[in-house]
Amino acid sequence: VVYGGLLKSQDTARVTEQKPPQEKKVEIKTKLKGVMFGDWFYVMSADTGIPVPGSPLEYASSYKNYQAFSIRRMNFAGEVSFDDRFTAFTLFESEDKVLLGDGRRAAGYLKFAYLRWNNIINGVHLIIGQQPTPAFPPFTEKHWSYRPLEKTPFDLAGLAGSNDLGAGILATPVKDILNIHFLVANGEGAKLEKTAAKRFYLSINGMPAGIILYDLYADYEFKAKDSIHTSIKVFGGVKLPFLTIGIEAGEQIRKGKNSETIPAVLSAFAHFDILKKTLRGVLRYNYYDRDLSSGSSGYIEHLFIAALDWKVIENLSLIPNLWMAVYSRDKKSDASRYPNRKPIIVPRITFFWNY
Repeated sequence: VVYGGLLKSQDTARVTEQKPPQEKKVEIKTKLKGVMFGDWFYVMSADTGIPVPGSPLEYASSYKNYQAFSIRRMNFAGEVSFDDRFTAFTLFESEDKVLLGDGRRAAGYLKFAYLRWNNIINGVHLIIGQQPTPAFPPFTEKHWSYRPLEKTPFDLAGLAGSNDLGAGILATPVKDILNIHFLVANGEGAKLEKTAAKRFYLSINGMPAGIILYDLYADYEFKAKDSIHTSIKVFGGVKLPFLTIGIEAGEQIRKGKNSETIPAVLSAFAHFDILKKTLRGVLRYNYYDRDLSSGSSGYIEHLFIAALDWKVIENLSLIPNLWMAVYSRDKKSDASRYPNRKPIIVPRITFFWNY
């Protein structure tokens, strides 16, 4: 009986003995992404080689009959998800406006390098590093959808950049309806910081009912002693399966010790299905005044774009388009300094792919 009891107790011990819990294996996920776009273009009309003072436009200094192939942007990005909480993202870019010392070759630079900590508090995410600003990349540029054709208005006018180095907060109090994006950063974009000044960005945006688009944006930058820049911008639109329409208006108040200038933009666009998933039409108008307050800012720019987006496959487009800039002299500007100009008319075939 004693022997039988001992055997039974040993068997019970074997059954109840538990193995130490194994650590959960973390699967690191990686993605490679990229974008490239460029054109063949022909300058059909222009004032031969005479630059437009202060113009940010692509062909403002081109001469009539100039034509070329151009790669305007190419980038490569890597994304690493360590787990559900932490994601690192790095992007290197080359574009035709950032050149090497000889002025004829595009240079590459680090555009994004940031770490995202998801749900640091429920629905709140922290981003640290060189990251997208709230100005236009996360929302207005996304719904404009045609960066290969042209920049968004604030970007085109140089009133805000796509990236900056700092710490940002993303919050979604009401999914799809209310998103808040706040960033404090150096204010130098991808360049090295030279002063102690910082730029504060804030965007409140959403898509109520799944079709209405809105974005309220502001930023503030104390650039130097007696120099303050304050920007405000509003965007509204409608997004349907076959049609997207958007309108944007904004200005930047630049206050100096004894001066104040207010560059301003106004833009409207529409893109729509002609043949579902194959052919899409694109229209855009852009207005830019370098100083809304003075009435003597030189030229006011009117940009018109019309395009047909042929989607060869899902991630590859060929886009024949017409790009046209018309200049009107501001009412108080000196006619001898700002004479009447011919419109700049540029037919293009734009190619674009991403992965």
